[in-house]
Amino acid sequence: MPGRNDQCPCGSGQKYKRCCLSKDRDAKDAQIKADQLEREAKAAANGPPILVSQEDVTSNLSSKTSVASPAPKSVISPPPEDPLMEAIYARWNEFEEADEDLQPALFLKTLEEPELMDDEMAYGMLSAIYYNGPKSPEPNRIEEFVGLLRERLPGVYATSRIYYLHWLVLNANASHKPERLLELACEIAEIAGDEVDIYSQVVHLLAYHGYLEALSKASRIAWPLIKVSERIRWGQQEYAIWGAKCVLYERLEQTPDLDGGDPQLIEQMMYFVDDLQLDWLKGYVDQTSGRSSRNWSLSDFDFKPTKKTKAKRTQALDKHQATNQTTGEDALIEFSYEFVGDAHRHDGFSYTKAELARQNIVRYLIDRKAGRLETKESAKNKVQSPDHPLCPDPNTLSRFLTRMLTMLNSQNYDVVATMELFPSWLRFLETRGLIEPTRRESTIADIGNLHTELLSEFGPSNEDPVLAENFLKWPENIARYAVHKP
Repeated sequence: MPGRNDQCPCGSGQKYKRCCLSKDRDAKDAQIKADQLEREAKAAANGPPILVSQEDVTSNLSSKTSVASPAPKSVISPPPEDPLMEAIYARWNEFEEADEDLQPALFLKTLEEPELMDDEMAYGMLSAIYYNGPKSPEPNRIEEFVGLLRERLPGVYATSRIYYLHWLVLNANASHKPERLLELACEIAEIAGDEVDIYSQVVHLLAYHGYLEALSKASRIAWPLIKVSERIRWGQQEYAIWGAKCVLYERLEQTPDLDGGDPQLIEQMMYFVDDLQLDWLKGYVDQTSGRSSRNWSLSDFDFKPTKKTKAKRTQALDKHQATNQTTGEDALIEFSYEFVGDAHRHDGFSYTKAELARQNIVRYLIDRKAGRLETKESAKNKVQSPDHPLCPDPNTLSRFLTRMLTMLNSQNYDVVATMELFPSWLRFLETRGLIEPTRRESTIADIGNLHTELLSEFGPSNEDPVLAENFLKWPENIARYAVHKP
């Protein structure tokens, strides 16, 4: 049986105590009772057991005659009652049966009885209050209740603090409180080495909403901890990439004509990337700032991914810098850097949201080219390649996005950002002379149908109402972001 703090074997991605522990415990108790009843039934059917004393045994050895003595029916004694556990179960049952508007009062009452408020009780009550609470953010009292738990029972709070902090981040975001969001993001970053999964979710939230300062400060706190963490066995470089890119985006916000050879920029980025190559950095800054003079053609993107493609993505800043050769895959990555700056300048997207979409657009195009988005049937029938190497098609894009939604840690922010910025990507392709206006319009129509299919995944939510709203409004925003601009 897994430990309380181990990952649940059911595959939910939660800790065992948060998921199936109570269910398994109830099943075990039920089995114990069933076994006891079975033993009692057998004992009753067989009659009372025969007990033989030592004296009888001696007599039997000499006389060869057995002496039987009647004895009371054998009964397994129930375990001694635990008044404290009974009180805990009674309080939890009372809480579960209470109306949602009465549950907060029961939490406060239990907080005054610390013997009842263990980790499971606190987490269970606060989870119900948070997820069943008002959908509008302001009346949600989760910040108040978590603060009281932290103040009065710090030991209980500490056990599940990462979950509480995550709820507070979601609440601060939904309540439009950027200052509080900054504080909480930095606090979560301080334990990112042990709790990287939730930290990663916070990173994507901050990136989607364009909280550049919060993401930058959190990255600077988290990276040294993640870099040496024994609990993170892969993907560490992803967090260095976010930190380094936040440095660049902050500097570009201040100085749009930033020089890639700026000593301060180099020093700040090397905090995250030890082997930063300066010539490459200058080109990267020019690409993102819109100063790159390269003319692109479709022949530049004739890449042939290999099995090492995914590993290559983990290299610093998405690109292996120590090479004198440019492959089609490298060209796609460099071209996508230009897209981030273009989407920021022309369509008003934040750098971080554009970067979140860029990563997924590149990954999608590479996965599609490698055949990783084909079904067994389509692979067997040798379905023809897409009409255009840089434009999405609805079938493979649907598989790509659905895969992200069905992962253990659902990547909703990535999915919505990708959908939101694909029209901007298509406009970008058109301005670079890589597609015609008719191609842009037909592709938007195709992925518009996909938007309808995914709507069910983004209903109203008190976690991030803006995310759902933006996805619902996607058709209305197409004209704004996809129109060709001089």
